[in-house]
Amino acid sequence: MVRKKNKATYSKKAKYKQPTTYPADMINPQLQWEAYRTIEKQINAAWAKLQNDVKRHASPQILLEDKNHLMLLLGECNYMARECVRWIDHLPKQPKRTSKRV
Repeated sequence: MVRKKNKATYSKKAKYKQPTTYPADMINPQLQWEAYRTIEKQINAAWAKLQNDVKRHASPQILLEDKNHLMLLLGECNYMARECVRWIDHLPKQPKRTSKRV
């Protein structure tokens, strides 16, 4: 007699479910702004370095390294922008303030 193997039971529910709203203390606009400014400075420095290397006719390998570094920084900036938009979309909606003039 051949024993049948028990089928593995899989849960159809995801183990981690992304929150529909983020707590207000989880999002720090000041830190996000500082991170943006830091990345912006790094991007400007990398762009200036690439331009200088092109002007001085640097080797293709150096130009490729500079381009890759610049693309990496731009990718980080793009990711950060998408995260900020996602956080803003998931913030709890605040009631509109109505001004009553007497």
